[in-house]
Amino acid sequence: MVKLRVAIFLTTLLLFGFVTGVVALVFLSLGVTGITAWLLASLILLFLQWFLSPSIILAVTRAREVKEGWIVDAVKELAQRAGIPAPKVYIVEDPTPNAFAFGRWKSDGRIAIHRGLLETLDREEVKGVIAHELGHIAHGDMVVMTLAQAVPILLYYLVLFFGSDEERNPLLVLLGAYAAQFLGQLLALFISRLREYYADEFSAKLLSPYPLISALIKISYFPAPSRVLAPMYFADPSPGDRRFAELASRVGMDPKRLKELIEQEKERRALELFSTHPLTYKRIAHLLELS
Repeated sequence: MVKLRVAIFLTTLLLFGFVTGVVALVFLSLGVTGITAWLLASLILLFLQWFLSPSIILAVTRAREVKEGWIVDAVKELAQRAGIPAPKVYIVEDPTPNAFAFGRWKSDGRIAIHRGLLETLDREEVKGVIAHELGHIAHGDMVVMTLAQAVPILLYYLVLFFGSDEERNPLLVLLGAYAAQFLGQLLALFISRLREYYADEFSAKLLSPYPLISALIKISYFPAPSRVLAPMYFADPSPGDRRFAELASRVGMDPKRLKELIEQEKERRALELFSTHPLTYKRIAHLLELS
């Protein structure tokens, strides 16, 4: 699992470099030279990614917009309570229990809910997840994460710009630029995990912490841990805490089994460095503090 995540991470870096290189060649052919061409190419790609992402997401997931039903009513009610425009609601015919927010800005917010989420959770838990996604929209995370993705790009070109000197080894400068980009990518992932905590808090304040806690326990730990959803795992109060047994009983799980699954997750906590989401046991602990 660790090797897979590292491979995906490195592949993304290489893909970024390749696509940016192609666009930069276009600029070079137009007479724009040097680092300026590469920087312009990268920033233009980021803008296109932000602007076109809603259309790309809808095409890839085949999400279907719904305009009536209890889910739409819940989204409208929670959005009104949060003081933000009600986002459009989509259903994705996918058995994975998941949901996500996307769009370009707050007034263009959209929430997609997988069919598997509706079949796994009860209505209150679904509302907890919806409130979490509304938190992403209310906080403008679509724009925040686009800007965060610019950090590794800017670090890369800053090292190239200030490192370009006849006395310096070009290979070492290039390696330094890639190292800066790598660290910048880790910073962007850290910002992403931080945004998840803020969205969790938003859900807890809009409703209460418990619908989201039980929803994430079901998604991550019930009936067994999912390797695919490892970054989405939830939190752990101390095993001796009475609230811990209460959490397990909420989802019909044996407390000892829940503790065992959390301990298994803790053994894989090194994965969090390359993940967009915090580990589940940390998120649960944070939500319990709010309660």
